[in-house]
Amino acid sequence: MKFIAAVVLGGLAEFFGHMGLPGRTSMGIIPCLVLLALAAVGALLLPKRNPGRVVKATIAVILLAFICFGLFLPSGVTNAGLSTTTGMTPERYPGVTAGELTVKFGGGVISIEKADDAGIYRAQLRGEAGAVPSHGAADNLAQIWLKQEHGLWWANRRQENDWGIQLSPQIPWKIRIRLAHSAASFDLRGISVETLGITAINTDVDLIIDVIEALNITAFGSAVTLYVPDGWSDDDIPLRWTGFFSSLEVVHGMPRGN
Repeated sequence: MKFIAAVVLGGLAEFFGHMGLPGRTSMGIIPCLVLLALAAVGALLLPKRNPGRVVKATIAVILLAFICFGLFLPSGVTNAGLSTTTGMTPERYPGVTAGELTVKFGGGVISIEKADDAGIYRAQLRGEAGAVPSHGAADNLAQIWLKQEHGLWWANRRQENDWGIQLSPQIPWKIRIRLAHSAASFDLRGISVETLGITAINTDVDLIIDVIEALNITAFGSAVTLYVPDGWSDDDIPLRWTGFFSSLEVVHGMPRGN
């Protein structure tokens, strides 16, 4: 039971960080640290006659500390000051009628919005963690992969990565996104989205949609705000939500100033 209590307390540290307390970069981090300290104390109080359980509890606390407070881990800088601009145009890829976008991003801020020009997609990828963009087309399907050189488990909120992605509103999209220790703003108004899958760890996500067929969100220690058209009912939202120590707020109406 003490092992379970340690896990629960560590998770609550992250949960309360998104439930009205100030953000992690302010004094709101103190109650989170207190709860995580209680989880560590619970691990230390496990019976010494069972060292295996003590080891497991210690590992659990360390993992929870990473998930809750990625801010304090080594940043893992690989390419300081990197800036990459990439994209696809109809002239080079004629006949494209649909697109697939896969993104893996950790540490910093990331945004997706509608492209104003006739390009299929355009992305500006800046930051310390590096970027490995690639794209191609097969059977009139544009396939785009945007990822970082290191694994998401090494992502850090101190990294100053800044990715801006623009997608064409002229074709339907299937989008898959994995995020860690970051802040995300996805304004998909005007973009025809067939499916959108988001996996978020310790991330704040603002998502605006108006045309979408299927939406899947899996979140751990994250805060998700979903904006939908004012006339939509809850039954009109094709959402499948799985949250662990996370919050989901659905707002009927667009954000102010947009």
